[in-house]
Amino acid sequence: MPSPDFTPPPPRRLFIAWLLLAGLTVTSLLAGLDGLSPASTASLTPAAVASVLLATALKAREILRVYLNLRASTPGWRGTLTAFVVVIIAGVAGGQAIILTLH
Repeated sequence: MPSPDFTPPPPRRLFIAWLLLAGLTVTSLLAGLDGLSPASTASLTPAAVASVLLATALKAREILRVYLNLRASTPGWRGTLTAFVVVIIAGVAGGQAIILTLH
């Protein structure tokens, strides 16, 4: 089995990742402002919640792959950290679904 390449990503890849993260942040912000009250997530529509969570999951994936250089790690680490992200996103989505059904 060849040894993994632990060289850091080139500056161009880091810059592209940063642009993507900035764009996803703006997407989350705009989706989050969709509700009636910016102070409460209970006012967000299900589509807005889904948009924010999708952008969050994509940001987490990009940070893990590029900035933490997970692309060069073993499949076990990639799978474990991806599972953590999925569990967190699912937990937030489930909690938001409960909030939406109560209102």
